[in-house]
Amino acid sequence: MAQILPVVRSMTVCDYITVDYGGTPGRPERVSLEGIVSTIRVPADQSFPFTRDLRVFVQLAEARGASEIGLAIRGDSTQDAIYSSDDRRVDFGNDPIAVRGNPFRIFRVKFPQPDYYSVQFRYNGAVIAEQPIRVIGGEP
Repeated sequence: MAQILPVVRSMTVCDYITVDYGGTPGRPERVSLEGIVSTIRVPADQSFPFTRDLRVFVQLAEARGASEIGLAIRGDSTQDAIYSSDDRRVDFGNDPIAVRGNPFRIFRVKFPQPDYYSVQFRYNGAVIAEQPIRVIGGEP
């Protein structure tokens, strides 16, 4: 039987994610994203490789049952992975219309050179969403 893939409602790369549970543990009522990232400018007094923390928030609909999710970051010019998370097991339940948020923290990503990079979201081993970010050197 073919695997039913969920729909990625949104995938955002940012600096910070704040989750408000509103008094119900495990059921977030509100998620705030701060510092949306589409371009990373390396400061003029720093050079490559450049290291930075990132957060990624992925919202899924039509996800069902227990699944493995993870992230990777690849340089567009080389297709080399500069980061790959271990997959984590998540139980999405059986409500296909529920929208589920999945926050990720990525510490100390090392960008080796100026390039476009693709942040890739994996669901049961398949890449089902990508978000581009551009990394450029700072002007002196």
